[in-house]
Amino acid sequence: MYTSLDYKNIHKEFKKSVKDRSGKLFKIWLTIFLIIVTGLVVLFIFIPKILQMDPWDVIVPIYGFVPAFVTLLLTIVSYNYVSEKPSYTYLYPEIYKKINLEESLFIKYESYLKGKPDFNNIGGLYTRHASVRVKRKISGQTLNGNEFSVYDATIITSNGKSSSTHFNGIYFQVKTDTSSFFQIRTHGSPKFKDMKFIKQDEFQDLKVYLKEDMHMSNKINAYIDFVRKHKSDFNVRTFDLSVIPGETHLGIWYKKHSARRQKSISVDKLNELYHYFMSELQMADQLVELNNPYYN
Repeated sequence: MYTSLDYKNIHKEFKKSVKDRSGKLFKIWLTIFLIIVTGLVVLFIFIPKILQMDPWDVIVPIYGFVPAFVTLLLTIVSYNYVSEKPSYTYLYPEIYKKINLEESLFIKYESYLKGKPDFNNIGGLYTRHASVRVKRKISGQTLNGNEFSVYDATIITSNGKSSSTHFNGIYFQVKTDTSSFFQIRTHGSPKFKDMKFIKQDEFQDLKVYLKEDMHMSNKINAYIDFVRKHKSDFNVRTFDLSVIPGETHLGIWYKKHSARRQKSISVDKLNELYHYFMSELQMADQLVELNNPYYN
């Protein structure tokens, strides 16, 4: 648990990190604004009556005055803007350091992953042709020694004109002793390539899909009860689970995320985040326990 002294040290560094980030954004937008203004000044020096010339009387206001006004507003806003990056690059790593120390764990923390992670293709929950952006990844073993990875991820497809968000939440990838393919989800359908699933029509509140050579069992019913329990949480937008040989995948899209951008922090907020991150580890353990023949 965090104390007032812990908070003072973290708050000082967090505030500095926020100020440094907003300072960078301010300089970027100020530079763009000055470039536009300088261009307009030079234009009016060499062509003083340009606003009386057709079609420049329309072009200059649209492509000169409007961008200048917009960048001026962005410059002003950026001065006091609190970016999400200090949360992911400073605050959250600090909390995981404390978790590792107090819980005797060795969790690895990574922010803003580069490249394309493969968990989405492996789990088959969302379209394979999407762009996957990960702001936070943790990996290691839980308190019960279960191997896991958790991603704060956004999965998006775009055609150049518009984009669609298929997932925006917390994605679990947990090593399990599972040996079959099935999915229980609140939205969508399996996205595996060259694999056929049969939808179980007897379930009205959930979408249950079994690989074509499978049948319902008590074990699958336990997974269904698990999904039903958690999908009823008022803060859950979607709750999608995929079981494959050797792994269980789970995507939770929250209506309001507990650990995204933090505009300000306090002792209570630090402890709240600590408990939330611990709850992710507990969820990973629950996904392993579901495959236990004695689970109820």
